[in-house]
Amino acid sequence: GGWRVIAAVRDDSRLRLYLNGRMIAWSARAPLAQYDLDNGLPLKIGLCTHDYLNGLLSDVRVYGVRLRRSPNRCVG
Repeated sequence: GGWRVIAAVRDDSRLRLYLNGRMIAWSARAPLAQYDLDNGLPLKIGLCTHDYLNGLLSDVRVYGVRLRRSPNRCVG
């Protein structure tokens, strides 16, 4: 158990995934337009391909702007 901090970040040329402040995955470099994540559908958190999340989510935040702090720190 325990708490986990997950941050998904899209910058000018990559998608990055952080877990507890450590980058664990990243995409290849590409133009920002290639990483347009708007698909016109609602955002669903905890929905997997074949099932729903079997656990708890707490303090979920979605930002539509770049944050000033590094994703390596908790945003509070």
